[in-house]
Amino acid sequence: MNLICTIVYVFCLKATSDKCFFFLFFSYMPLWDNIDERWDRKILRPLHAAAYYLNPQFHYNPNFKEDFEVKHGLHESIYKMVTKQDWPKVDPILEDFKHARNYFGNELAKVAIITKNPTDWWDSYGFEY
Repeated sequence: MNLICTIVYVFCLKATSDKCFFFLFFSYMPLWDNIDERWDRKILRPLHAAAYYLNPQFHYNPNFKEDFEVKHGLHESIYKMVTKQDWPKVDPILEDFKHARNYFGNELAKVAIITKNPTDWWDSYGFEY
């Protein structure tokens, strides 16, 4: 890999910036494709999706997207981690969190989204459940 980097660097020194960009783009695309494939396969797991959904810093961000993969991962995690008899208790909590109701929506909780890590935030504002 170091030899390739050296060759690319030398080529870039000799080439114009347009040619250099063109060369770098096409030289590294297979590498980036491989990284993207592994990233999608390894990182997009149910537990990661649930952590993304339940992280207030992400969830209450205006750019937050509740796409199918995130919801599916959240529900799959719930099925694995919560006993079947407790499933009905989870839905009201998720609805209150989703819509920032009760303690999830008070002003102190909104400010603490920035100042607290997600675990402490849930400990402080999810205690009602």
